[in-house]
Amino acid sequence: MRDLPLRRLVAILLFAICSMTSAFALSCAESLESPRFNAANSAGRTFYTVQGEANAGRLLSGGTPWPTAPAKAHLGEGLYTWGSRSQAESYMSLLEGRGASGLRIMEASIPEAQYNALRAMDLRGLGDEAANAWLGRHSSLFGESAPHGLNHVIRDTGNFGPEFFFSKDAFPLLQLK
Repeated sequence: MRDLPLRRLVAILLFAICSMTSAFALSCAESLESPRFNAANSAGRTFYTVQGEANAGRLLSGGTPWPTAPAKAHLGEGLYTWGSRSQAESYMSLLEGRGASGLRIMEASIPEAQYNALRAMDLRGLGDEAANAWLGRHSSLFGESAPHGLNHVIRDTGNFGPEFFFSKDAFPLLQLK
């Protein structure tokens, strides 16, 4: 075991613990894919976004023009991502079930030091009332659309897991593929 890289050893131990009860298996699998796990064991974090062909090309060419419709930019202009590939796959399945086609999952990576330097807010740490009040003030979909001045916002979606928003100002820090 001494020759195994630390990340692999941690993954094996987590798998063994999670395998003890099937009730926790899915939760543990998500933990292994999460940006928090990736960050603790690598030089950066990876997020996943579901995009059609045109938007994938736009993002690979710098991101502009940024969508501004409330359903596409409710926290502002920028990139909306998921914390794990499985969450992005679930979201893509939902979109395909609604008739979307030609979708792909793109990876967006950011070095840990740059991620930690972002002006960020994690709404998951707030109670429901406070998170809803913040969204009511800053979301164009749910509220007033007041500027929030943040580079990164994390919010629970109630569907597939948390959504990780990166503003257009933070976008140049992301490496897409």
